[in-house]
Amino acid sequence: MNSIYAYIKKYAAMLAAQPYPLGLAARLIVETDEGVFGTVKGADLADLSETELEKLPLSVLPKGRQGIRSIVISQTPACQEWLRRGQALFPALDDMAQVIGTRAAVIDARGGLRKAVPQLVRIMRTNAGCFMVIGRAPNGTYLGYTLTVGRTPYEAIVAMTVLEKSAEVALLAEKIGSPQPVSAWECRRMRSIYLKKYSKSEASARAAEAAALAAHEDAAAAKTATDAGAADGNTDLGTANAADELQARQTLRRLPVQLRRRTSPLAPCRNHRQHAKKRCARSLWTTASSSSPPVWCKGPGGIFRRASMTPICW
Repeated sequence: MNSIYAYIKKYAAMLAAQPYPLGLAARLIVETDEGVFGTVKGADLADLSETELEKLPLSVLPKGRQGIRSIVISQTPACQEWLRRGQALFPALDDMAQVIGTRAAVIDARGGLRKAVPQLVRIMRTNAGCFMVIGRAPNGTYLGYTLTVGRTPYEAIVAMTVLEKSAEVALLAEKIGSPQPVSAWECRRMRSIYLKKYSKSEASARAAEAAALAAHEDAAAAKTATDAGAADGNTDLGTANAADELQARQTLRRLPVQLRRRTSPLAPCRNHRQHAKKRCARSLWTTASSSSPPVWCKGPGGIFRRASMTPICW
């Protein structure tokens, strides 16, 4: 739990560092190997405490497409201004076409989020952001929040910033004329290129984050073992226990990789023949009465000594 808390706290601080207010509904939800965790409503994202973290059901994630593991809920100024109209936002910038998709649709969640999940899943198949309407003000304007998703918390935060910038550009462009949206087919093309281009880097980022979490767990385990040894009055024992536990963790982490390796000499190998020749050259041989090397012959089944026909390698 400590590693999950450190992981979410890092991105919560990144979310709170934006130059505009996020609103009272701001939340960060992340799927981890131990389940789905998210910040509570009204949490201090700049200095998140462990008590402001809660475990959530997996159904909160709109699994419209494979790989969605993070959600950012926000009420940023420009998005709130656009949300009051109750209209979908179409991309006029290449950034929105790449990061968000063909549009940021408006989803009616006034009947509850559970009823809006089917529509939300359908929208998130091709897009990464939308406007959730949860009510209506006395003057007729709509109330709600912005929801963005991503494969990582960083990608969901980037989607929020891009959607906020796009809403601000659309509002400012109305003062000099109507904004010209990017065509739907070009949005789909740029979105596809974005997902494929950044899929490798995102996988590298996830691997780096997993390594950082593992290092954090190793450090915590080593500190626990050292403290236990120090409490017993034996610092050397505590250090030894920490080293043993660290080595055990690293061994267990490498074990699945070792099991996947094909170490059998019968496994297909491009350099199998070269390896066999090297093994033959390194094979030990002795002579009974002469210092000269024996005569070798190649026959079916391997390489043999002519005198004894004892196989050297096979």
